[in-house]
Amino acid sequence: MWHTILTIINLTICAAMTAAGTAKAVAARRDPDLTLKLTASVLLHAALIFLINTPPVYRTVGDRLHSPNICGLLVYCLTLACVGHAHLMTQLWHAQRRSRPMLGRMVARWAPFYIGTIITLVILYAVSGAGGPSRPLHFTPSFAHLPAVVALQCVYTGAMLIAVSASVLQCRGLTLPQNPDLADAISRCLRWFVIALSLDLANLAGYLTATLRAATGHHDLDVLADGAWVATIASGLAATYGLVRLVLSSRRHERTDHKQLRTLWKTVVTPDLVLAPGLLWGGWDTRIALSRRITEIRDGTRRLAPWLDTAPARTVEKLALHHSKTTTSIGTDGRQLPFDLVAAQAAATLIDAARRRRTDTPPTNELNLTALPGIDVPAIEERAHLVRVAAHLDHPLVVQAQRHDERAAVSI
Repeated sequence: MWHTILTIINLTICAAMTAAGTAKAVAARRDPDLTLKLTASVLLHAALIFLINTPPVYRTVGDRLHSPNICGLLVYCLTLACVGHAHLMTQLWHAQRRSRPMLGRMVARWAPFYIGTIITLVILYAVSGAGGPSRPLHFTPSFAHLPAVVALQCVYTGAMLIAVSASVLQCRGLTLPQNPDLADAISRCLRWFVIALSLDLANLAGYLTATLRAATGHHDLDVLADGAWVATIASGLAATYGLVRLVLSSRRHERTDHKQLRTLWKTVVTPDLVLAPGLLWGGWDTRIALSRRITEIRDGTRRLAPWLDTAPARTVEKLALHHSKTTTSIGTDGRQLPFDLVAAQAAATLIDAARRRRTDTPPTNELNLTALPGIDVPAIEERAHLVRVAAHLDHPLVVQAQRHDERAAVSI
């Protein structure tokens, strides 16, 4: 009866994780972000763990490979791989630690640990002499009379303790200064990650206790192995919920930014710059829609280069010095955004350039602007910068600067 219930639960979780992992893998094909690829890999690895630890699958794989408990070893190896993925993912969530050199140093430092542990587990399993019968969930307690099996369980437990501890420590001090709202969402996701990793520790305690007790010839604590797998189920659900919640939060921020950029898009983009429609399903992908909008805005601002004037930026700067209390701007979603002088200057410059293009009044050579304020922001910050520019289009200082420059132009 327990194995029937376990089969249903495992296959249900496997299906859910496979669906989520496949969706993220498809998204990763058109997005170079490593975090997205790692998320997909974690979900698919976790789905495989639940699949091969389903009793019928466990026995079938063992029969086909002529090693009845090979899935017990595979579960341990895949779990280590999942934790390794999560370990690297927590590094990527730190903006100051995701540079290629730092990632390279981390991989060089930890890869030998994970690979070496997996190789050790494989060797211990190979020399253990553990044969039949097939024992889903109870491999190490059932064969605890074999020293190599006990050693396998101890090595796995020690490696997991190190990996889990390192991953939890990595979760501290998360900061995303360019997107504090997303940082808060990631922090909540990390809390679920910590819960999942803590449940993994409960799994380790259950299996290790049952194995060490069985090594003395007593199997009265073998039931702890079943309880340990219940902890694994809870861990998988917690980790999946955290990742799904993060994905939904990310989509919400993408939709918000897409809406925020609409005003800027209407200001700088002409009909000939609108990209041709993509695949039908692409319209439902907020990331594709946001990328298209940013690309069109980028092309639109480049087309405005002949009309850029230095006057609006200088006027905004002068007004800002006299209105130091004006420190916020309101986004389209009602959020208060900090006043950003560079974004305000860019907004005023683009409004003025769009007006000059419509009226065919280019600036004089002396006042021609060679580069738009904020044009030198790093590529990783471009989206956040454009959102700030869009939010400042109707800022009182920008509106006042436009009126001032229009009056000055009329007087000339």
